[in-house]
Amino acid sequence: FLIIALANSLLLNTTNQGVCERNNFDKKLLGVVRNPYGKLVQPSQVITQYSWERTIISTHFTVYYNITGPNAVTDEYAQTASYALEHSWITVVNNYQFNPPPDDHINVYIMYMALYYGITYISYNPITGYHIENITLSTNMEYDLLRYVCAHEFFHTIQASYPITANWIMEGSEQWIIEGTAVWMGARVYPEYTGVVSFVYYANQFLQNPDRPLTELDYDAVLFWIFLDEHYGGTDTIRNIMEQNGSLNGIQAV
Repeated sequence: FLIIALANSLLLNTTNQGVCERNNFDKKLLGVVRNPYGKLVQPSQVITQYSWERTIISTHFTVYYNITGPNAVTDEYAQTASYALEHSWITVVNNYQFNPPPDDHINVYIMYMALYYGITYISYNPITGYHIENITLSTNMEYDLLRYVCAHEFFHTIQASYPITANWIMEGSEQWIIEGTAVWMGARVYPEYTGVVSFVYYANQFLQNPDRPLTELDYDAVLFWIFLDEHYGGTDTIRNIMEQNGSLNGIQAV
C-alpha cells in the first residue's frame, strides 16, 4: 500500500497521497489514504517522535526497529525485512530492469499498526520531484507475509520513478494499475506466498464478483496483470506500460 505524505515541511506546493495495506480482515484488507498538501497530521512526522533502539543498514535500506516496548520485534524479524527489501530491489531493478526508486537509499520503520501491514510514504515537490519518505512495516506479521509485503511496498517506490504511474498515485486514480501491479510484483518476487493479501487472495476475491469493469478494480485486478505477464511479453510488457507518456490514462497506456 502506498501513502504519499510530506515529512519535512508543509509546503503548499507539495502534494501528498497514499495507499496502505490493512490487516483487520474486513472485506478489502487494504485501503487508500490521501493526505494532500500537508493539511493532515503527517505520518512521517509521527514516526520521528519515536526513539529507535537498533538499525540495520544495507546497500539500499536502513531499517529502524525496537526490541522493547509496544513496537518491539526480534532482531530476526528486522533482518528478514532487510533481506526481503534488498532481494526485492535486486529482482525488480537488476533482473527485471525497472527504474530504481527516486531515492537510492530508503528509510524503513518497523512499528505496530492496528490497521495496516505496510505503508509507503512518498512526497512530491515541483522543484525536486518525487521522494520516498519511508516504508513503514507493521510488527504483527509472520515471516512469509512480511517478505511479501516488503516486495509489494517496494514496487510502490518503483512506481514513483515513472511519470505516468507517479501522476496516477498523486491523483489517486488508476488503482487497478497501481495496486494491481503491486500485488502482481509481490507474487513475482515471492511466488510461494499464497496467504492473506496475496495474489491468490485477491484472485479469489475477484472471482466471487467477476462482472465488474477492470478499471473499477484495485488489488483484485491482479489476474489481468498475471495474464499479461504470462501471455503477452512478461515483465517487459508491464514495464513498457509504465514507460508511456505521463498524460495518458490507464486504458490508453495499456
